[in-house]
Amino acid sequence: MRKTNKKTLLLLMLACFCINMSMTAKAAVIEENMDSSPCQLPMVSGQQSLATIISPLSDIIDWRYKRENNQLYKRQYNYTKKQWIGEWELCR
Repeated sequence: MRKTNKKTLLLLMLACFCINMSMTAKAAVIEENMDSSPCQLPMVSGQQSLATIISPLSDIIDWRYKRENNQLYKRQYNYTKKQWIGEWELCR
């Protein structure tokens, strides 16, 4: 029983070491690809930036407000598609 625990612990430590080494290698590759500007993303194969690969999973929707005849109205706006959603409704 004791040998099994030692082997399991050794295997777990080896796996952690391997994962750590692979993460360090990936970080080094990303650092090499970085430009002097900290805001730029590294280039990937095919000269396509990571910004074009990453896309949001859902639309960004928020309320817009307007005041008309001393009354406040609200309406939802889809910022992703740049479209209005629904009609103006009176805020209560």
